[in-house]
Amino acid sequence: MEKIDPNVSLDAFAPQYLQSLKQNLSDFGLIFRIVMGFQIAATIIALFATIPFIFRFGFLAALNGVITIAFIVLMTWFTKLCKTFVNLQLSKTENELQNTITFRNVTKNTSDKILEAAEKRAGHNISVNGDNTVLALDGGSVSGVSQNKTVTGSSEILQTLSLLIEYCKESGNTEAAKYAQELAAEATKPNKDKSILFDIWNKIISLEPSISKISKIVLGVKSVIF
Repeated sequence: MEKIDPNVSLDAFAPQYLQSLKQNLSDFGLIFRIVMGFQIAATIIALFATIPFIFRFGFLAALNGVITIAFIVLMTWFTKLCKTFVNLQLSKTENELQNTITFRNVTKNTSDKILEAAEKRAGHNISVNGDNTVLALDGGSVSGVSQNKTVTGSSEILQTLSLLIEYCKESGNTEAAKYAQELAAEATKPNKDKSILFDIWNKIISLEPSISKISKIVLGVKSVIF
């Protein structure tokens, strides 16, 4: 059996896996057919071998013959059920893989569209609510009243936070958008608490898992937290 590389993508892995599974099924099928052939032959032999003993020994010989034939028939039936079960498992596995690939591709396409729209809306500024002191990032500036401030600049961190906020808004996930705003507010504090940032980030990912696949956001947020 060909060895499957565990590092390949799901799209590449699925055909390899199914091919190996089908090969194994084919081998099992051959074994099942051989076993069934032997069992059918044994049934016929037992049937013809029992007939003379029935006339010679009567009831006991007939009973022994019936039990033997019944056992062989049951084993043949069991072998057929095993083959059917393996076939069903193959079909189930194949359908699950195809559904997983389809769902992942649809999710990725949706995520790409959301990201494209978010990138158009994201800018070089973010709005931060609260009465805490706000830190200008990498030479940027802070403007606004005490409760509502706007952080402006060209830093990658600022652009990442802006993109994260817009992505959550564009996806329609208001809860994730709220936490994205909280993340931005904490990240722009002079003495930001990394444990709080980490906790908020985990909440965002749990609410909007597709974000974990967007490297530009993930790497940007990690640079803030770690």
